[in-house]
Amino acid sequence: MVPDPEGTTPTRRRTWRRATCAHWLVAAGLAAATLLPAASCQAAAPEESGQTAHPLEFGLPPYISTRTLMAMFKPLASYLEQRLRQPVMLVTAPSVSQFDERFLASQYDLAIASPHTVRLAQRDQTYEPLLRFTVDLYGVLLVRADSPYISLRDLSGQPIAFPPRSTATYLLGKELLERNGLGAAKLIDSQGFQDTLFMGLLRGDFPSALVNPFVFNSASPADRAKVRQIAQTRHVPHMMLVARTSLARSERERITSAITDFMEKTPAGAQFLHDTGLGGVRPPSEIELRTLDTLAAEQRKLWEEQRHTPRVTR
Repeated sequence: MVPDPEGTTPTRRRTWRRATCAHWLVAAGLAAATLLPAASCQAAAPEESGQTAHPLEFGLPPYISTRTLMAMFKPLASYLEQRLRQPVMLVTAPSVSQFDERFLASQYDLAIASPHTVRLAQRDQTYEPLLRFTVDLYGVLLVRADSPYISLRDLSGQPIAFPPRSTATYLLGKELLERNGLGAAKLIDSQGFQDTLFMGLLRGDFPSALVNPFVFNSASPADRAKVRQIAQTRHVPHMMLVARTSLARSERERITSAITDFMEKTPAGAQFLHDTGLGGVRPPSEIELRTLDTLAAEQRKLWEEQRHTPRVTR
């Protein structure tokens, strides 16, 4: 989990300093929040191009460790800076639930967010879904390659490690267990990253784990060979790239065009899609967005329950 002892929100910066060739990283675990200016020495600073643009804060959900997450999206942010001639700041949060809270409070200019959370924000008219990744999002239930478990029903009575409850993967996994008569299964409700769950399975910390294929595909071939899939959830639209509706429509269109070109026309974009297994990008259809309504309703219900649950202080 990313430590945030102050529970602070990254301060919105409205000034631009000249980009240098040295990127800097304030990674979670090193500071209270995570900020990464993506400017490269090739990108023109706004004052040099005659523009006075403020930095765009690009929110990333912490599904995997922060250092890995930032390195993965840094090329996209750098490309956006060059195309938009505007500084872009990569931002994440201490946990998925805190990211979602900040996202639904419209604290990011741009963001990648889980599909059901995007649907909630769209209904609240705070964010517009620009693009979705073309592969579907679903959960895969994994066991070690040497495990005696063959089918989902073999896990009856066994603990199953799940990602945080605020994730779409968790909600899809819960549906899967209930459909197969395992609704009362003992879940290890993790608050860590999904790649941490994957590594815990490799160590033998628990007999099975539910993760999304993004985590599985990001693992090394050697680590992937150490696990087996025994079930998977239903499929829904994958994570989406969104922009705040308070941004001008022309700006949202420029952002959409720039992200699409990065993914489809640059070597860095091709490498990103290859490494993540996310396929490509395209606008989501209204029909696809409506398929998320059930998950969005479950998420809203979960947040309401958490809001009325007293927090334990230490």
